[in-house]
Amino acid sequence: MREGTLRPTLYTVLGIVVLLVVAFAAWFFWPVSSRRKSELANPATRFHWGVIATYMGHADPTQLPRDEAARILSGWSCNDASALRQKMSAYASGEINTAFDVARIVWLSELGIAAGYMPLAEREQWSGPALTRVRGAYAGWQPFAEDLAVGRQRWWTEVAGSAQPEQDRARAIAVRTEAASVVASIPWGG
Repeated sequence: MREGTLRPTLYTVLGIVVLLVVAFAAWFFWPVSSRRKSELANPATRFHWGVIATYMGHADPTQLPRDEAARILSGWSCNDASALRQKMSAYASGEINTAFDVARIVWLSELGIAAGYMPLAEREQWSGPALTRVRGAYAGWQPFAEDLAVGRQRWWTEVAGSAQPEQDRARAIAVRTEAASVVASIPWGG
């Protein structure tokens, strides 16, 4: 290779490397829009997200692509909007205990929105009565979280027909730790 062709090649490679570094930095540091984040700052909706945090930790279904949310819902036997509403209706009637049933209603409503199965405006129809129910049943985040853990264990025994797997039990413990930082700033009463 001649010296005259080496210099333009070097500049081209250097330019590509700089472009890749800038593209990565933009991707990594670009602020992600999250309805969860803005709603945690809103007193009217933060209790909703506190319940989700107690159930699923830092999970943010508002960031899921539509097909991923639909895939998760299919694991709940909710392959369409009608099946989702039936499932949430069953939990509203009571399946395990108040904490576990309400947490699943609120979680599923967010997954349903992410999957395009229901509009955001419908969320209050499910979340509102569920949150009122849970506030009336528990004195605070700690008793709610304790009963949620009991509900999770009961679900494995009574519905799944098996002992709670160690992996699920360990994740539930990690979720309680994650949730503590979120719910610490959310008053139980509203």
